[in-house]
Amino acid sequence: MDIQLTCNQGSVLTPYYTLEGRTPINSDKVSTNAGVTIFLSPVSAEEGHWTWTGPNGFTFAGREVTLPTITPQMGGVYTANFTSNGGCTSTLDMTVTAGCAPVTLSSFYQIDGGSWINGTKLNVKSGSTIKFGPQPTGSTWKWTGPNNYLSFSRDATLTGVTPAMSGIYTGTYTNATGCEYKTEMELMVDDALGLSGQTPQKEGFRIYPNPAKNGHFSIFIPEVSSKESVDLTIFDISGRTIYSKKQTVGSGNLPLGIDAKAGTYFVNVKSGDFSQTKSLIIK
Repeated sequence: MDIQLTCNQGSVLTPYYTLEGRTPINSDKVSTNAGVTIFLSPVSAEEGHWTWTGPNGFTFAGREVTLPTITPQMGGVYTANFTSNGGCTSTLDMTVTAGCAPVTLSSFYQIDGGSWINGTKLNVKSGSTIKFGPQPTGSTWKWTGPNNYLSFSRDATLTGVTPAMSGIYTGTYTNATGCEYKTEMELMVDDALGLSGQTPQKEGFRIYPNPAKNGHFSIFIPEVSSKESVDLTIFDISGRTIYSKKQTVGSGNLPLGIDAKAGTYFVNVKSGDFSQTKSLIIK
């Protein structure tokens, strides 16, 4: 006598999870901070076999899944596949989200081996040595900045800085649970402050109006005669050059108009031994 079993529908699976071994919670949505251990433990009224699939190629055989010290990268949908002893199958999706608890980063910097300064804006002379020293220590740090700058040291060092190195340097802190936090350091290198050990330059050039409206402004360069030409370079806070041209200065005054979005820029003027960089704000 042959007996055939037909599955009209699989077993009903009820989702449960616990955090750090606490009281089970009846839900298929799991949300917690990174670093917590999660147990996924659905139940069925029938006996059978369990398997799991999940993010990043995750697989597991068994009913209860343990996700130790969860990281944001481990978040996603975990699917329980249940096969009853009678051969009927059911699936259950459980969505796991691991958020990052707030962490405050403290920004410090050092100029030419001096005292540590708490701040994010630096205005230094050409030739200086800059060291970043953000907190907290430990885990991993990465710095990116102008001209494809890259460092994997927390106390990243910039030696012999030049105006072209001005811009925003972004530090990314990754803690043990995979959470990322960022801080920014804004560096402006001004030739007008002189090289280390030298006498500062004269007044140099002036930008007016500053802030400038719609990218229209003038540069007054008393250090350069009307017969001389200057190399004029304008770059944004990321170090990207947006304007570069050799200009002849008439009566020391040079009117300009550039197509640029509102923001902070840096203007560098060079002529012979004269070189100076100043900031420009465009509204």
